[in-house]
Amino acid sequence: VWRARSGLCCFTIPSAQSGCGSSLVCSPNGCFLASANNGGCNVWGIADAECLSTIVLGSSTPSATALAPDGKSIAVGTYEGAVQVWSLSDGKLVHNLSGHSAAVWSVVFGSTGKWLASTSFDESLVVWCLAAGRRLVAIHLDG
Repeated sequence: VWRARSGLCCFTIPSAQSGCGSSLVCSPNGCFLASANNGGCNVWGIADAECLSTIVLGSSTPSATALAPDGKSIAVGTYEGAVQVWSLSDGKLVHNLSGHSAAVWSVVFGSTGKWLASTSFDESLVVWCLAAGRRLVAIHLDG
């Protein structure tokens, strides 16, 4: 992780915890960093390079991550086509959302954290309502 102004390295994520490094994302407030690896995700405090939370995905492989605006949850898109939302306070799965038939390539929270959007190699965009844990709309993207 590099400081933008000075160009100096702040810290390096240990290779044992970064795995294949399929995704890296900064929190909206700039205080946290989430890294995805072969078996799960880690959330890091940028100020002290401390691993604050580890999410173990089991047999799923993460392809995309997003941190919620309130910093309380992480969304993980998987190569298996699922979108999972995990609580960072206890590491428990909150939602396992299915609606893609191919790997998820991006996930993003809305500014209020009430909805989540995901895109996939199946050429679809899905918007999810997190309060209900269900799909609001799916749009097929042409090319």
